Amino acid sequence: MQVASLPKDGAAGAVTPPAANLDLAALTRTINLELGRVGCYRGKPEGEWSSKPTSRAVQEFARLARISPPDAPSSDFLDLLKRQSGRICPLACSARQVERDGACVAKACPRGQRLDADGDCIAPKPKRVAQPAEPRQKPRSAPAPRAGRCFSFNGQSFCE
Repeated sequence: MQVASLPKDGAAGAVTPPAANLDLAALTRTINLELGRVGCYRGKPEGEWSSKPTSRAVQEFARLARISPPDAPSSDFLDLLKRQSGRICPLACSARQVERDGACVAKACPRGQRLDADGDCIAPKPKRVAQPAEPRQKPRSAPAPRAGRCFSFNGQSFCE
């Protein structure tokens, strides 16, 4: 009976990421954290330099810091980020939020008002009160038949 075995050097197609890729992913996560600290990155650091959130954050920081955006993560770019003190990218709150102490918080409206989609406080429209329906007329019941002849005319019963 023959048993197959793989070579010990990993040359049989085993996928082992190079150490450099692991270092770049860790460096990118650290850059994401620093971009978040200066207000340019929102979200969880994913370690992918080419992802949209990372790319947008790097472009925004570079624009505001008046530098050329780096093509790849580097320790020089990380050092530049670490030297920044405080927020670089402006806080972007939605229309229904306001900036308070460096964070976006929901707007509050005075009692009796509510926030609309545009972020304005408005008085709610008064509820339409349903008008009571006119009482329905009960159909007249036919009188109990008497001895004799009865007939109906125009919805009424007549007996002799």
